[in-house]
Order: sequence, then C-alpha cells, then structure tokens
Amino acid sequence: MWCGHKPLWTEQGNLWRNALWPSGGVEVRRSNLGGMLEVAPLEPWIAVNLPLVRLAVACMACTWLLMAAFERETQRWKWAWSQPRKLLARNASETPRTLGVVTSHAVAVLGWAAGLCTAGWVPTASSGLWWALLALLGDGVSKTVVGWVAFKDRDLASSMVEVNRHNRTWQGLLLALWAVGCAMQPWLAYADWAVWITWGWMAVLLGVGALRASSLMSGQTHLPGMLYLCVLEWGWVVSILAWMAFHFT
Repeated sequence: MWCGHKPLWTEQGNLWRNALWPSGGVEVRRSNLGGMLEVAPLEPWIAVNLPLVRLAVACMACTWLLMAAFERETQRWKWAWSQPRKLLARNASETPRTLGVVTSHAVAVLGWAAGLCTAGWVPTASSGLWWALLALLGDGVSKTVVGWVAFKDRDLASSMVEVNRHNRTWQGLLLALWAVGCAMQPWLAYADWAVWITWGWMAVLLGVGALRASSLMSGQTHLPGMLYLCVLEWGWVVSILAWMAFHFT
C-alpha cells in the first residue's frame, strides 16, 4: 500500500521510541514515573505545631463562650482593660456567676499555657497547662490574701482581685493569638527572635495589667498598698525583664 517502503514519520517515531525506551517500552517508562511520583517527607520544622494550635483554639473557644453566655462578666472584663475604675462602682446585690468566673479562668490558663510553650519555657503542651494552672493559682491566691491584709477598704481589695482576674484573661487571649501565628508559620516557630518577641510580649501585657491595677489606687499612698503593687504587680514585669537580660548576656 505504501509502495514497498514505510512512511518517513513512522521511521522517525521508531527512532524516538528506541532512543527514549531502549528496552521494555512503556513498562520502563512507568517504572521511571513511579520513582518521580514518590513524595518526599516533610521536614520537622515545616510541620504545624498541632498541640499549640489546640491550646490556642481552645482558648479562643472559651473566649467566645464567655462573650456569648456571660454578659455581666464580659462587660466588667472590658472595663478592666479600658476603664478599670468602674470596677469600684460595685452593686452590692450584684454577684458574679460562677460559670462565668470559671470560663474566665479557663481563658487565662489556656492562653498562658500557649504563651509558655511559645516562649520555650515548657517542653510540651500538657506541661504548659500544668505550669500555667499552678502559676495563675499561686498568683491569684497570693493577691487575694495579701490584698485583704493590705487594703482596709474591702471594696478596693475585692476590686483588685477582680481586675487581676480580668487582666489574666486579656493576657491569655492575646498570648493565644500570638501562639497560633507561631504554630502555623514555621519561620516563626523555629526562629530565635520569635522567642524574644514572646518574652517581650509577656512583659508588655503584664506591664499594662500592672498599670490597670495601679489606676485603682490613684490618690492613695499608704505603704501596704504600695508594697502590694510593687511586689505582686510590677514584680512579674521585673522578673521577665531580668530573665531576658540574663539570657541576652
């Protein structure tokens, strides 16, 4: 049919096939592609830090529950950040709801646990939870006991305890937001300067909380109250700054 010889394009096709697959034809091609399709495992520093993400998401979920279900607690929480002196205008018949207080503490513990993990002070998320719980429990008990001894005004003493609780809630939420960013971005999670930012962020949050608590004592100069602020409020800020200076040098 082809006048006794094969067409030119057929011979060229055979040459290309023999050059590409000298033996085995399509089978060799499939084996080569099989090696190309193998997926290399991710490096450890690329993987998302799931335990840290869980802590941060749990903190945000508790924050949503606090704002959705406990209106009074949320309002006083906002006052602690923007207008702390309003906490002194307490209605004697107005008592906080237990579940709202528990939810507020949960936000603080989860957020501070995420912050401790991000700062590299604890090895795992579970140990971060325990250390955050112990630290906040010790901080709350010490401020409650010392506040009732240092302040003769019982309304001021209870307001100091309340503003401390709300400050820890704000700080926990903001630490959780920073932690989830570090957990999702590998270049943040494994960078040394991200740890320094976390330490500095903690110092700033504690400093703002100390300022909020100090504003409740404006105009009062009695010594026990001043010692309360210097040791139990500003002492945390000084401790973190000293830690940073020690590691920097």
